[in-house]
Amino acid sequence: MGDKVLLTPHLGASTNEAQTAVSIDAVNEILLYLRGQGIEGAVNAGGIEMNLSAPEKAYADLAQRMGIILGAIAEKGFSSITLRTNGELPKRIAATLQRLAVIELLKGHIDQTPNVVNVLHLAEQRGISIRQETMGQAM
Repeated sequence: MGDKVLLTPHLGASTNEAQTAVSIDAVNEILLYLRGQGIEGAVNAGGIEMNLSAPEKAYADLAQRMGIILGAIAEKGFSSITLRTNGELPKRIAATLQRLAVIELLKGHIDQTPNVVNVLHLAEQRGISIRQETMGQAM
């Protein structure tokens, strides 16, 4: 299967109406995600918080930008990636920040398309160590 295929679980939607409703729900979830408004119901994406407040979105944007910059200058790739956060706000969403940064770091270095669900697995497959360090107080 290609990287652009979205698979949804069988939900027992046996009537035409139920199949239509499930399809509409799936499309609406994709639209919310693409608009940066959240991700719900992803059973294999534990620890990811995509319904972010404005201050949290600023941290998410920073994590992505840092990943883009570091990915561009890491010509030979990397063997480990550590995300360090300070303060309660980024600590709460550290797993999300980590995935967003690693997505951008990997984009130019692998053939597959990383996303918030598969990014840690893709890194692990390539022997890249991913660590997360959090501190309670902001510096």
